Order: sequence, then structure tokens, then C-alpha cells
Amino acid sequence: MRHYGQATVLFDGYGEGPSIKDNTHQRRGKNLHPLVSFTAETEFSGKKEDVLSRDKNKADMIALISTALTKRGCHVIQSPWDADVDIVKATVERSRHCTTAFVDEDTDVLILLLHYSRIDSEII
Repeated sequence: MRHYGQATVLFDGYGEGPSIKDNTHQRRGKNLHPLVSFTAETEFSGKKEDVLSRDKNKADMIALISTALTKRGCHVIQSPWDADVDIVKATVERSRHCTTAFVDEDTDVLILLLHYSRIDSEII
């Protein structure tokens, strides 16, 4: 918020049932790691990849972070599944009203942004 003003943060969802990322989840899940109970006071020492290899751990961490971001005035959206399309659609919608900063590391999202962007939008 300090760098971009009003922030909208979107998270991937980790719901039950089939997902486009099932193959990736199966590959990562070969080494099952323990479930971790997250609180704001939780101190963790270990590899984040180990903890985040479990969807339940990711979902709990996202819930904790979402609560903290909301308290600080961010608009938080959790997509039911993969958030890439939702991220791009929210960015394009926001850009219809004002110049919008878009921060992401994923090239897939850049391709989606090129596809969904509109000629009548403000600068993204």
C-alpha cells in the first residue's frame, strides 16, 4: 500500500475436487509433510517448500494473511481455484477507472493480461 496505494490482493484457492493444477500438486505431494496449525504468533523453522507442499497448510496461511491484510485496508480476494484469470480480470476492471499497477512474477499472467486488456482502459 505504501508503494501502490489501495491494494487488491488475490490468492489461489485450494478447494476440494478436480483442479487444473492437480498434476503439479501430485508431483509436489510425493514427500508428505506434516500439517501445521498457523496463528499470528506461530514461529516456524524449516523449509517453506515443505510446509507449503500441503494444500491445507497453504489455505490456513492464506486465511491468516488475508485477515491481516484486510485489517490494514487491503481488498482481498480468494479465487475458488487458480487465481490467474481472476487476477487479470480484476486488474483490467480496475484499469477502467484509474491507472493500475500490476505486480506478478508469472509469465502466464502476462499473456492473460495481454488477452483481456482493453483499448479504452487507463494505463496498466
